[in-house]
Amino acid sequence: MQKVTIPKRLMTLFLVFVMVLGLLPVSNLVVPANAADARSGPDDVVTINRGETEFFDDYTSPVLGKVIPRNLVFEANGQLTGGFCGDHSKEYSPHVKYINPTPISETKYAFCMPVLAQYAWNWFYSMELDERYPGTSAAYKAQIAKEERGSENNYWPPASRALGGSVPQAAVWLAGAGKISNLTDPANQRMLAEERNRTATLSIHKGVPTSPVEDVMGWIQGAVDNYAKGVYGDWDVYVYEPDTNKSYYQPMVIIMPNDIVQDYNGWLKIKKTDMSGKNLSGATFGVYSDSGYVNRLTSFQTTADEWTYVNVSEYMTSSTKTFYLKETSAPDGYVPNGKGYSVTVSATNNATKETAAAVNGGAAIKNGEGGGPPSGVVNKVDQNGNGIGPATFNFKKLTPNAVDMDIACDETGSLELQWTDPTGENYIEPGEYTVTEKIPPPGYEKDNTAQNLRLWLEDKDGDGVEEPYSSGPITFVNEPKHSIVIQKVDESGNGLPGAVFDIYLNGAKIDSATTGGDGTFTFAGTDGNGLEPGTYDFVEVQAPNGYLIPYWACQSITIRQGDNDVLIHTLTFVNYTYPEIVIQKVAAGNDQPLAGAVFEVMVDGTNLGRFGPTGPDGTIIINHDVYGEFL
Repeated sequence: MQKVTIPKRLMTLFLVFVMVLGLLPVSNLVVPANAADARSGPDDVVTINRGETEFFDDYTSPVLGKVIPRNLVFEANGQLTGGFCGDHSKEYSPHVKYINPTPISETKYAFCMPVLAQYAWNWFYSMELDERYPGTSAAYKAQIAKEERGSENNYWPPASRALGGSVPQAAVWLAGAGKISNLTDPANQRMLAEERNRTATLSIHKGVPTSPVEDVMGWIQGAVDNYAKGVYGDWDVYVYEPDTNKSYYQPMVIIMPNDIVQDYNGWLKIKKTDMSGKNLSGATFGVYSDSGYVNRLTSFQTTADEWTYVNVSEYMTSSTKTFYLKETSAPDGYVPNGKGYSVTVSATNNATKETAAAVNGGAAIKNGEGGGPPSGVVNKVDQNGNGIGPATFNFKKLTPNAVDMDIACDETGSLELQWTDPTGENYIEPGEYTVTEKIPPPGYEKDNTAQNLRLWLEDKDGDGVEEPYSSGPITFVNEPKHSIVIQKVDESGNGLPGAVFDIYLNGAKIDSATTGGDGTFTFAGTDGNGLEPGTYDFVEVQAPNGYLIPYWACQSITIRQGDNDVLIHTLTFVNYTYPEIVIQKVAAGNDQPLAGAVFEVMVDGTNLGRFGPTGPDGTIIINHDVYGEFL
């Protein structure tokens, strides 16, 4: 885990720009960070420091409603730190204590971590430079930042630090309101960038134009990439609840001082046997941080005991961590299993050897003995190492005799070849082959890699009988394809059936679809086999009966090759009922209702016709399914 050491006295300078939303639901969020002292978690009780609260101009967000920016300072762990209001529809008070911290990893805000970590990383560093170089100019400290961190932008002068918090604040607001759920999704990035710019222009800068939306989207993606690389270190996030029985006080999101860290413990265990269930020692497994089995963290060998235990605390960069395991070599006389496995370790539930998380759900990982057909295995797995199928593989013999044949595996994703019995199933003659995937499993991208597989017969034990041997197994990994769910709802969030959408891919219409009884439909491509990379536009062309087509009738999602953090994307369209326009005719002077009046109505210069006559109360009601200015 990356450590960041800063003198504790610097923490008293830390002020976090806090945005509070008028319509934000109760949030479940908070942030603590790295620490050198022996703490086991965040402070149990946090209070507001009265003297540091500052207000900015409020504004109205078309997405979130009324927004009131605030700058709050909290007292936590004996130091000052900043935080975010969780629900501006409720109150806050400097007299209220905040308790019961909940890690961000257990909330819907977990995906906000990249921008929160980037913010805290720059903020604390900026304060450190202020402490190291007192009395120097901002330009001088920016130059130091460029030398130490590669960019002048890594130093935030005091006047710019509130603006520096605008991206993570907008992310928290939108996440709390259920508007975004993925910082890598372009549509989510755009909504976040637009909200950030409204905050910067209408509140912090008070009307001064700010950065283009596309630039802000680039910042967001940069934060995601850098956080994944560990650039910002490890910053923990929690939610604090108000310590009161009064329901109108809101929760708070608290950033702990940077010298207080949560060191996580984690254990996993694995059961390794042969095909008969006998425990196998000496099998070597790699432990990886990625599903592609590229970044190996460590390796271990299985023991003769029922379980082999592995301490992964060193690699627990958050309170929950998913590890990927793959057998890299087998005991003498056996061939590697060839499959990959994933296991999620929780610092809460798997902190000790006795409570270790079990790989493969606790089921044994079995090896076949060497010299038998199981050594000629071709595996088809998903990004988590789970077997998938059916799939078809092409085998092309190098020399001699240009064998070129296709063999399919079943839904388990395992193809067991044999090269001893020409009349048997899945026979392939001995030789050296190039193996490629020809047809991927439904809903998955094809793995375009080519792998070599050598199959041969040899009498190694001198008994006069040739046994089969293989360089296998080999494994092909498939990434799942994407789908998009369209939700059509009314003002209250109820699903609306019967809305018709035209669907475009990179500007060309490819399909149409209608929402079903629950107001949704799922689009997984014209063949239903998953979405190819590209930009998908969904344009509502017909609203349900009695409803208006939204003013913004088109929404888009861009799917990029290899971007599989989110596979099911959701777009929500809100329809409103036809508006009622009430016209009343009254007598001049006494406002008495007049019956029998007929009106000619125009909208945006287009004549809609005549409406009337007015009734005894002097009124008529007009319902019409268009937007515009009625005259």
